[in-house]
Amino acid sequence: GQDAIEESLPVLSMIKETQDSVRERAERLVKLLETEIPNTSFSVIETTATVGGGSVPGEEIPSAGVAIQTEKTSANILSRNLRMGDPPVFGYVLDDTCTLDLRTVKDAELETLATAISNVLI
Repeated sequence: GQDAIEESLPVLSMIKETQDSVRERAERLVKLLETEIPNTSFSVIETTATVGGGSVPGEEIPSAGVAIQTEKTSANILSRNLRMGDPPVFGYVLDDTCTLDLRTVKDAELETLATAISNVLI
């Protein structure tokens, strides 16, 4: 059935997820982070995710993410440091803000993601 297909191809459930659901996950991540890291702001933002490849190359869908701004370092260096962390965290820089889209992050991964971000920023 549909559940078995989505379990074997997680990208299908990621594509079908609503922007509101992704936004809720981003809000939970912000709550995990905002009290832990001084001189850093975290905000939930609307983003656009690109499906890419296969039968839908370049197809965009509404998503949500977390924008990170810190006085400690530039967005480019923060983005690089997150990629070099363990586990690596991949985001992008937009308007001098490090941005993480949460569409491909599972609920069960939020604490690991929060720890990875904290380790880079503390």
